Amino acid sequence: PSPLKKPAPSAEVTDGDEKALPSPKEIKKMKPPQLRKFLKSNDVDTQGNKKELIQRCLDFIQATKAAKT
Repeated sequence: PSPLKKPAPSAEVTDGDEKALPSPKEIKKMKPPQLRKFLKSNDVDTQGNKKELIQRCLDFIQATKAAKT
């Protein structure tokens, strides 16, 4: 018999198609192409250097969390 598969680990339960947001620590480790991909998938401006992209990602995540509460 095959071993039981564990469900994928999830930091929090999301409703529907909402994507799990990366932590600020994960954002700071990302390279610019990854940051741009994240921003583009969330309809946020992708122009600027790495420092600007990180700040935009962090602002987006903070705004998203604030909107949930």
